Amino acid sequence: MALDDFGAGFTSFRHLRALNVAIVKIDGSFVRGIIEKPENLLFVRTMINLSKGIGLKCAAEWVENEDEAKLLLEEGVDFLQGWHCGKLEIDPDWLQ
Repeated sequence: MALDDFGAGFTSFRHLRALNVAIVKIDGSFVRGIIEKPENLLFVRTMINLSKGIGLKCAAEWVENEDEAKLLLEEGVDFLQGWHCGKLEIDPDWLQ
């Protein structure tokens, strides 16, 4: 089970303890602009360290380019999600 949009909306640290979560997905609003905004990088680093510290995997949403992907992987993110990884397809070949 993944805890989606962590850091935004109704998610909280309480959910990490109360639910049987395996993956924390960092909300894309913190990933977007991670290279230009030091405060976003600080938040993402904190979420990665928290996740790893309690034995959870960590995913980053809204990864849009190679530079963001490289930085996130260097910081220790386990999974990437976003346009950089693949565009949305209405009728993918593999679905048939």
